[in-house]
Amino acid sequence: MKKLLLILLGLTLLASCQSEDDIKPPLPTYGGSDFLNVGDFMIQLNADSLKSGDFGYWRILSGELGDKVSLENKNDPKTIFHGLPGENYQLIWEVKSDGKAFMDTVIVSFLPLTTDIFVTGREFYQTRLELIAESYDRGEWTIEVEYHHIIKHMNG
Repeated sequence: MKKLLLILLGLTLLASCQSEDDIKPPLPTYGGSDFLNVGDFMIQLNADSLKSGDFGYWRILSGELGDKVSLENKNDPKTIFHGLPGENYQLIWEVKSDGKAFMDTVIVSFLPLTTDIFVTGREFYQTRLELIAESYDRGEWTIEVEYHHIIKHMNG
C-alpha cells in the first residue's frame, strides 16, 4: 500500500512539472496605460523605463497625421506626444532587449476642439455684428449670407 501511495505521489509530482519550453516569462508591458479623452492636445506617455542595454522607440501606427502631430523624443519612454483635437491614435512602444523585440500598443484619444463665439458691439451698431472667439493655432470663419465683410483684428 505504501508503495502504491509513493508511486501515485511520484506520478502526480512528475505530471505537475513543466519543461523549460513550457515555462515562458510574462512579456513586459513597456507602453503604459491608454489615455482617453485628453482635453489638451499633448500628453506625456508613460512607458516603463529602459533597462541597461535595451533600446526603445515610439512610432505612430494610426491616426490623423500632420505638421502638428509629433513625438518630442521617439526614444524616450516618457516623451510628450502631440496630437490633433478629435483624433484617436494608436502608438507602438517597441523595445529591443537581448536580441528580442517586445511591442505594446497605447491608445491616445483627444477631445474635439470646441470654442465659444461671443457677439459684442450691439449697443453701437444696429446692422453690424462683432464676433469674438478664442484664438487657436488656425481656423476659418464662414458666413453663409449674401452680404458680409470680415475684418480681422489682431490683438497685441
